[in-house]
Formats: sequence, C-alpha cells, structure tokens
Amino acid sequence: MSKNILRFLLTITGCTVALSTQASNMASDLDGEWRYTENQCTDYFFFSENHFKSVSNKETIEANVSVLPLPDNSPTQLQVNREVTYDSLGPDCGGVDKNDTGKKDTRYIKFNTAKDQYAICRNQQGTQCWGPIVKAQ
Repeated sequence: MSKNILRFLLTITGCTVALSTQASNMASDLDGEWRYTENQCTDYFFFSENHFKSVSNKETIEANVSVLPLPDNSPTQLQVNREVTYDSLGPDCGGVDKNDTGKKDTRYIKFNTAKDQYAICRNQQGTQCWGPIVKAQ
C-alpha cells in the first residue's frame, strides 16, 4: 500500500472518530434532569442513554429515544426521535389527558451557548419552538 493511500485512510479514520466523539458529546449534553415551568405547573424531563421520562401534574410518560447530531450549519443541534412506551393516562400541565402509548414523534433541540437551557422545536429550521427547558441544578 502506498504512503499516500495509507495517509488518506488514517485521515479519514481520524475524521470519523472525531465526528463520532463530537456527536456523542453533543448527545450527552442532553443527559440528566431538565424542567419547564409554565402557568405554575412544572414538567420534569429526564434523559439517559436511549431513554426519556416526563413527569408533570398527574402524568408520567416514558419513551425510547434516539438522539442524532445535526450538521454544524443547522439552526438546531440534535434530532430526538421518540416512541412512547408508557403513559400513566393522567392530565399533563395543559390539562390534556390522552393515551400517547405507541406514539412516535421527532423533535429538534436548540441549546443556548452554555448548554444549560434548550428549546424544543417541531422542525430542524428551529421555528415553532417552546421553552426554555432549564437544566436542573
């Protein structure tokens, strides 16, 4: 194998490892406990590897999630694909009481610079967002 081909392969491998590490780091920024308060009702979000839990008012939702990084030029940083596996059937902070078990959705995360707050967006362009969702201390 020529030195040029070997250098090329090592460069490609290095780039792949760097991108993989960056993606992993970005996804891990979402891990932990977060909260969103509106109209004197707080919704608590818990993210861990491939798992999501939301507790609000009298509702608990659990879901499997996959978190994917988006390109650097995207207005949002992460794509979160969610499939609800459990819904306690209680009302949420908005008073909505429906069974979301089996529901699949995709949301996009837009972090602030410090990554201690984020907005949840309905599209990758970063519009139709709500928040801020604040990292619990």
